[in-house]
Amino acid sequence: MTVGEVAAKFDMAMPSISKHISILFDAGLLQRQKRGQEVIYSIAANNLANNLYSFLTPFCPEARAIAAERKLAPNTEDLSDG
Repeated sequence: MTVGEVAAKFDMAMPSISKHISILFDAGLLQRQKRGQEVIYSIAANNLANNLYSFLTPFCPEARAIAAERKLAPNTEDLSDG
């Protein structure tokens, strides 16, 4: 989604949306792809899942097992920024 498409779903000013998207991108939770004049943002699913499992592992044995399995699996997500 473009920043404009994201902004259309919220009752917030465009600069606020852009700031939040920038924070999420810097945290590795979003990826971006430039298409002509537009920048398309999407969820970086593997990074999001890894962060969630990292948060949950101290409290949840199931999360520890899943996190261990994820570390063994190859990362096939495209994390390109271009």
